[in-house]
Amino acid sequence: MSGDPRWSDVMVSLPFSSDFSDRKGNTWLPHDGACTVEAVPSVPGGPALRLNNAATYLEAATVGDLAIPPGEGFTVEFDFYAISLPGYAAVLTNGAAGAGDDNDPVNGGFGVGIRSDGAINFGIGDYKAGAAYFNTVTTAAGLILPGSWYAVAVEHYGDRKAEVFVGGAQVSSTAFSATNNWATVTPYEADVLGLRVGSLWGPYYTGLRVNDFLLRNLRLTRHGVRYGADYTPAGGPFPGPVSVSGTVRDAAGDPVSRLVRVYSRDTGLLLGAGLSDPVTGAYSLPADVGELTVVCYDDDGNAQVYDHVTGV
Repeated sequence: MSGDPRWSDVMVSLPFSSDFSDRKGNTWLPHDGACTVEAVPSVPGGPALRLNNAATYLEAATVGDLAIPPGEGFTVEFDFYAISLPGYAAVLTNGAAGAGDDNDPVNGGFGVGIRSDGAINFGIGDYKAGAAYFNTVTTAAGLILPGSWYAVAVEHYGDRKAEVFVGGAQVSSTAFSATNNWATVTPYEADVLGLRVGSLWGPYYTGLRVNDFLLRNLRLTRHGVRYGADYTPAGGPFPGPVSVSGTVRDAAGDPVSRLVRVYSRDTGLLLGAGLSDPVTGAYSLPADVGELTVVCYDDDGNAQVYDHVTGV
C-alpha cells in the first residue's frame, strides 16, 4: 500500500487503535470517562472506540479548521461493529450554527449513522427537533447486523446526489431535490457547533444514544468524493502521507508470510498492520511522516524490531 495521494484533502483520520489520536492533528475530547478505546474479548480485530451509553461521545475541539463549503463533495468512511443496536447509532455528525442549540434552519449540518433495522442513514440540513433533515438517504434494512465488522462509506457529490457503500459495493444512490440540498445550507463553517463521533446534536436526540457499538478507521475527505464506484476497502488503518515497504525472509533466506506492524515512534500509535506476501515476502503498509518503528513477528510470536525507520 502506497501513501495516500489525497492526504492533503483528508480532514479527519481516526484509527482508534489505541486512543483518540487523529493523524491530521485534530484534538478530540471525550464527553465522559466511559468513552474508551478498548479491546472487547468477544469482538475480533483488537482495540476500537466503544460507544455504549447515552452520555458517551467524542467532540472535536478544533472546529474552525474543519470547513467544507457548500457545493463541495466529501466522503465519510468507517468500520462499524454493533454489539447491540436497539436504536439509532450516530457515527459522525456536525451541528447547526445558532445560539448554542440546534434550531437554526439555515445553517445546517450533516449526519451519518446506522438505524436499528440495519439500514445506513445520511442526512443534510437542519437538526431542528422534529423537523428531521432537508434531504436524507436511507438504504435497505439489514445491511448492518450485530456481530460482524462492516466497512461503510458515504459519498456526497456536493449537489443533489449521495451514494452509500458497504464492503466496497454500492448499495444506494440517491438524487436529492433541487431545493434544500447541499448548496442551500452552510454545513461546516467555523461557527457551527462542531463534529461529534457517537452522538447527534441537541437534547431531542439524547434518547437515541442507547446502543453498544464499536468504530475503527474513521476518515473524512473533502474536495470531492473518493470513489464514485465499487472499490476495495483498506482492510485496516487508512494510508497516511507515506508508506513503509520491505521483504520478510526466514532464517534460510526464503520469502515468508509474517505479521508486520508499523508504529509512530513519537506517539506509539499503530499506523498499519498486515501479512507479508507468502510467495514474495513483500509488504507495504501505511505510515506517517517522522520516525517509525517496524515490528515483524515470527511463528512463535517473537518480535524483530526495526527502529528509526522513515517512510517514503
